[in-house]
Amino acid sequence: MINTSLPPVYEVDPLRDRRWQSFVQRHPQASIFHSAGWLDALHRTYGYEPVVFSTSPPASDLENGMAFCRIRSWITGNRIVSLPFSDYCEPLCDRDEEFENLMSHLHAVRVDQEWRYIEVRPVQQNFGDAARKLGLSQRLKRSFGESIRTPCSAECAALNEKESSKFAESPKTS
Repeated sequence: MINTSLPPVYEVDPLRDRRWQSFVQRHPQASIFHSAGWLDALHRTYGYEPVVFSTSPPASDLENGMAFCRIRSWITGNRIVSLPFSDYCEPLCDRDEEFENLMSHLHAVRVDQEWRYIEVRPVQQNFGDAARKLGLSQRLKRSFGESIRTPCSAECAALNEKESSKFAESPKTS
């Protein structure tokens, strides 16, 4: 917990905390991208660290949550994304105040932990309105409705090409 003037925000491990999958199953805005299976696939495949931020205390049922992956990269920097390789990942917040509290907390943590950026991919416009109300519109402008893309240097592009060709040439295993 960082900002004491707002309701406390808790980190939930969506791979171990059974409350997450139960919450996802009952929330009308949840999608496959919120599921523990999807988050586990991102963790096992890419080494990303799934985390959910919620204002619900540890001993209670989850009432809201925003799923992210922490990404640590020496090439593109550390960042937090909701969610990588997902078309969208709606914040599971029923009220604008919940979203605002979570985003305020995330902004404070971003600064404290030196993340390059926070990426959110909601579908509903009201989340963009809430972000602008918080003064985060410049930071989040490109996050709403599309992915943030960081420029890639010539060295990075060459590395990506080399790695892609290695993958394409690797023999299939069954």
